[in-house]
Amino acid sequence: KFQAGPLPTGTMPPKKKKGEGKKKKKKAEAPPPDPAKIKAEKAALDNANKERSACVAGVAWVAVARTWVQQERSRIFDQFRAYDADNDGLLSGEEAIAALLTQQPPLSRSEVEALVACMDLGGGVAYAAAPATLRCYGGGLQELLNKGLERVMTVHKQDLVDIEERCKAAIAAIYSKGDGGAAVAKEGEGEGKEEDGEGE
Repeated sequence: KFQAGPLPTGTMPPKKKKGEGKKKKKKAEAPPPDPAKIKAEKAALDNANKERSACVAGVAWVAVARTWVQQERSRIFDQFRAYDADNDGLLSGEEAIAALLTQQPPLSRSEVEALVACMDLGGGVAYAAAPATLRCYGGGLQELLNKGLERVMTVHKQDLVDIEERCKAAIAAIYSKGDGGAAVAKEGEGEGKEEDGEGE
């Protein structure tokens, strides 16, 4: 009978390595960034930064006013009483501004006007209202001021949120339109030129 002997060395077919013979798929290359859209995005971010800085600078007087009134509360209260001709505990906006300016506040006139506006609830400045918690001389005036400044800061925080939302919307619009980037970039350049002209 025929008996198969061992195969000569090297006659076995070589084993293929895992993955050998398969063509590697090339990864899709990302399209190059559009310079116009990048420029437009930078313009949107720069504009948001300018708005944010202006917004923050616009309420810098709040902390100064709060500290000043806390330190000079008694003197301010006495001055309000001096300007209260009918002694009803209520001053008009003009009277309150005049009374505060006599105390040489560390504020500009426009900031004093803003301070009085936040204390005027529509019927004048009720400086002599009974205090709810501050049981001290002029406590009602201090509470009136604190509530007014809280309203100012609430509006300020919302303004910052609005700036962020406008910036996000502007950037989204840039990348959602084919030629939006170029259009926004030109618009940003126009705004920059206008600002330069104003500065001159």
